[in-house]
Amino acid sequence: MRKRRACSKMAAPVDLELKKAFTELQAKVIDTQQKVKLADIQIEQLNRTKKHAHLTDTEIMTLVDETNMYEGVGRMFILQSKEVIHSQLLEKQKIAEEKIKELEQKKSYLERSVKEAEDNIREMLMARRAHATTQALPSLECCAVCYIYAHTSCRHLPKLSAIP
Repeated sequence: MRKRRACSKMAAPVDLELKKAFTELQAKVIDTQQKVKLADIQIEQLNRTKKHAHLTDTEIMTLVDETNMYEGVGRMFILQSKEVIHSQLLEKQKIAEEKIKELEQKKSYLERSVKEAEDNIREMLMARRAHATTQALPSLECCAVCYIYAHTSCRHLPKLSAIP
């Protein structure tokens, strides 16, 4: 009995370190998923804005140059020339495209950072596995992703929850 207690006390710091790494990664994954969803919503809104500006511009360009055009500003309308409104719509499209590119880059960065964190934990698990003397540690490796994404179908998940 004393040998078992000594082994469990020796393996506990490793298990706690792994559990802490898994918990941090799980929090990072959840945070990243929320940020990616927000970026997708913003991209969708910007695409709608860009399309609206493009359609408005194409309709305006079919009109005669002398047509009176009004720009809505708050509760009032201001008389503008066709060229001014055309340039404003083109600027709106350009800004929307730039923001979409920025959001796409942000999304890819977030996805890469999560992938790198997962790879780092896998490397840590492989290093621990090489030095491990217990039987429980290899089962952590095969269900690390299941633990991170909280899959309940993995047969190793109860072993992870039993870590002190």
